[in-house]
Amino acid sequence: MQGDADLSRQYVSALSILFIALFVGVPIWWKTTEVYRCPLPYVEITNLTHQQVPKEISFKVSIAILGRDDTQLESVTAQLQQDLEPKTVLAGGTKVKVRYVIEALRLDADSTSKLNDVLDSESREEFYSLLEMILPPSTLGQYSIFLVPVGEARGERKEGGAREEPRVWVSRHRHAVVDIAVDVFEAIPVVVKLISSVYGDTQLLEKVLKSATGKQQDRVDIESMRQLRATQGYQISFTLLNPDPSQTETGWNIKEVTDNMLLPFLRHPGIASLGNFTLNSQVMYYTDVKLRPKKAESHYLVSSAQLPPMISSVASKLGSVVSQHPSLNFLIYVPKTSEYPLHIQDVGSKDSLPTDAFLVPQWGGVVIYNPPELAGSARDKGDLTQDAGTTSVVVRMEELMPLFIGQLKMLLGVPLKVPKVDSFQFATGSHMVTDWQIDQLLISKMAESISMATGSLISLVQLLDKVKNMVISDHIQQEVLLSLHSIQKCYQLATEGDLESAYKSAKQAMLSAEAAFFDPSILELLYFPDDQKFAIYIPLFLPISIPIALSSLAALKSALRALKSRTTVKSKQE
Repeated sequence: MQGDADLSRQYVSALSILFIALFVGVPIWWKTTEVYRCPLPYVEITNLTHQQVPKEISFKVSIAILGRDDTQLESVTAQLQQDLEPKTVLAGGTKVKVRYVIEALRLDADSTSKLNDVLDSESREEFYSLLEMILPPSTLGQYSIFLVPVGEARGERKEGGAREEPRVWVSRHRHAVVDIAVDVFEAIPVVVKLISSVYGDTQLLEKVLKSATGKQQDRVDIESMRQLRATQGYQISFTLLNPDPSQTETGWNIKEVTDNMLLPFLRHPGIASLGNFTLNSQVMYYTDVKLRPKKAESHYLVSSAQLPPMISSVASKLGSVVSQHPSLNFLIYVPKTSEYPLHIQDVGSKDSLPTDAFLVPQWGGVVIYNPPELAGSARDKGDLTQDAGTTSVVVRMEELMPLFIGQLKMLLGVPLKVPKVDSFQFATGSHMVTDWQIDQLLISKMAESISMATGSLISLVQLLDKVKNMVISDHIQQEVLLSLHSIQKCYQLATEGDLESAYKSAKQAMLSAEAAFFDPSILELLYFPDDQKFAIYIPLFLPISIPIALSSLAALKSALRALKSRTTVKSKQE
């Protein structure tokens, strides 16, 4: 009897251990080793596939009348609002409504008095300068148009009634001046043309929205193919190539010209908002530039077919600056004395290009610089030997920087075309960028940022849905929610006409989406496939589970035998 009791206690202990292992140990192990995955708004993110641009974009235009009674201002704004009906552009599969909000603008009494006094003077330029000083800084998508009278008392008409001044003056900022003769309502068609062709050009808007979202267009858009996509920053590198330092000693004033010409352009508020710009420069010697120019009458020509191999041979030797941002490379090539002067042959012609420069889409630009110091050496190059000495050359970067700034504009996507309207005068310079051109650029970058953010979020949830052992930590969830909130906020602000805040929200959405998608913690458990998990867990659990399983099996058999014996005894007693 004592042995049966001890055996029963052993069986009870084995079954208890099995119970604890199955219903306590296994759940705890399962819970503590599961992949941590915070919930994400899968439905909201999936719905972004059907809308990658705002459904409505609003432009705000303020109208003011100077030099006369402005009692007709309300009637003028009402008529303009009626004439400027909302338009619809198609960006991919999304219809975008473009709306113009016309408001009346009344300056304070002091500013109005100063402007009216200048209107009575002979100089219209003085009026333009004073107007830019008085007006407060405007924001993206908000414009001001001033209607001013034209009279013979200010000397604005030539003999016979011909006008000296153009009918419309468009500032480099976000305001314009429209001349009116007698009836202020005569200027309304001109104002409508100004708004629809300069400030809120729907054709250009449709093109940039299609390009930003990656939708195929009817014709190949060269401008969108050569520009870089929206990013957090850019690395700008200037390289001076000297293929033969034994005969040519080169120098350049890169720092001085960069400080005086390039930095003012990069510090423009609109350009600076594109991202952080980092500059560096270098001089390369003995560069094996694969050019085979052919001799012309008094110069050498290199065909356009030789330019791609030239870039390929140089690009591999430029070196790389440690940067996570895309690089823009600008090269200055000083030709050998035996190839001086060197020009680029125009396509389909025997003549050379006027600037000896060419653009490499999404990469940078190249300028062939023929310094005048080499002219004498080139004439005597037949007598030059290895010991003939070197010719000192100074590359005048102030002559080349406007070319590089123009190439940089094209690579960034700044619109370069100015609407051709005979009665419009545009205040633009050689390499100046206007605020309304920047507006078109930032609207394009806003759409690009939204498209990139939605693409990153959709790719992320699709990847997480397929790979179940990817970690979704709390900060990834926060980045995803912030990106989704910024996208929705961008849509709302674009509808309200606050395009500058909408652009900032779109940029934040792109940054948060990329931070979530490229977070390194997502890949932490991908290095442990199932076979490695079995290799870890089997040596741990097998030595424990075999005794528990055998003891539990023996206990179950004993219990079954005891139950069977009781049944047999009971049947015999009956």
